[in-house]
Amino acid sequence: MGPRPAVRPDGRDLRRRAGGAGSARRRPDPRRRRRRADRRAPAAGGQPARAAAGRLRPQCPARHRPRLPAFPAPMRWLHDPVAYEVAGEDALSITAGPKTDPFCDPGGPDRFDNAPALVGRLDGDFTLSARVRLDLLSTYDAGVMLLYASPDHWAKFYLELSPQGRPTVVTVVNRGVSDDCNAFTVEGDDVRLRISRIGSAYAFHVAADSDFWQLIRYFALDGDPEAGFHAQSPTGEGCTVRFEDIRHSAERLADLRSGV
Repeated sequence: MGPRPAVRPDGRDLRRRAGGAGSARRRPDPRRRRRRADRRAPAAGGQPARAAAGRLRPQCPARHRPRLPAFPAPMRWLHDPVAYEVAGEDALSITAGPKTDPFCDPGGPDRFDNAPALVGRLDGDFTLSARVRLDLLSTYDAGVMLLYASPDHWAKFYLELSPQGRPTVVTVVNRGVSDDCNAFTVEGDDVRLRISRIGSAYAFHVAADSDFWQLIRYFALDGDPEAGFHAQSPTGEGCTVRFEDIRHSAERLADLRSGV
């Protein structure tokens, strides 16, 4: 077979296509190669990165599922924290952003559900406790232990800065709307909160500057709530809560009022 003609019947030059002498091969555009790589490569947290300029978004810590060794179940974020840290086996810090709170006003239309919380499902009876520390800077800043079944069914137990500027132990149980119950103020910084499940009921206890666990609330909650930790700053510019000495037990609490 003779050599292929350099010109097609329609007059187009074949040498550029064939790469022969005199061809001008197109050099690859590095920008296209970079865009293709961006589409293929997952960003931090396993999510695809957005390649268009100005649309890349930092991966939020909530895309991660932290492992807290003292908590014997997988955990998930309900809302994005500004930051968090797991320290050692039994300590966790959570930073809430400004104007963050879960609360449904029983006397008005206000509903808030934007505070970061790390929760997981604990089966059967249990107790879950932690020492709660935070810098109480703004009214209602709080470090919270949480039970969460749904946006309408949850309960929180927390150390909060009251409108009078006093650290105060508070509980809220939300069944469509929230109640709001202040227990007492505390003087020292050694405050431990504990959640217990006893069959179909739940209990909140506090130990403040002692080893005596005082019963604060005993109640029922619809659904199968997850338990965990939460930070809020409803009127402030954010706060960081440190949960230390986190402990879990799968034993049933024998006596609600014994102080043990």
